[in-house]
Amino acid sequence: MSVFMEIIGNPFMKAVLGSPFHPLMCKNVALISVTGKTSGKVYTLPVNYQRDGNEIWIVSMRDRTWWKNLRDGAKVVLRLAGKEMEADGEVFEGKPEISQHLKEFIHRSPAYGKYLHVGLDAKGAPLQEDVERAAESRVMVRVMLS
Repeated sequence: MSVFMEIIGNPFMKAVLGSPFHPLMCKNVALISVTGKTSGKVYTLPVNYQRDGNEIWIVSMRDRTWWKNLRDGAKVVLRLAGKEMEADGEVFEGKPEISQHLKEFIHRSPAYGKYLHVGLDAKGAPLQEDVERAAESRVMVRVMLS
């Protein structure tokens, strides 16, 4: 994570998303709070998300550490559209699973593919080779709302 994001960007996003001004950013950005399995410390960070019914999908860089607390599943708190809700989180780390979920994520939000350098074919479907390359440095997190 860049120093700018760690010192300025993330605290700013957390402040806005936790305030009455959350509608300015909450269309696809949420706050997720995860409890450290060893430390017991609560980590809250802004994440881009995509909603599919009661499933919230998050793409994270593999070199980040917050998602490791979701191995074997864990409770999380998600602040979504100004409301806090408890949910169950899990992480997908295997390349085949990540590729599958990432492809679906990009299919629903083609603009996100540009961020990941994933091209689209003539029918607008994500290019498999690009998805597999992007999957090498990412993990997929699924949060199930009650």
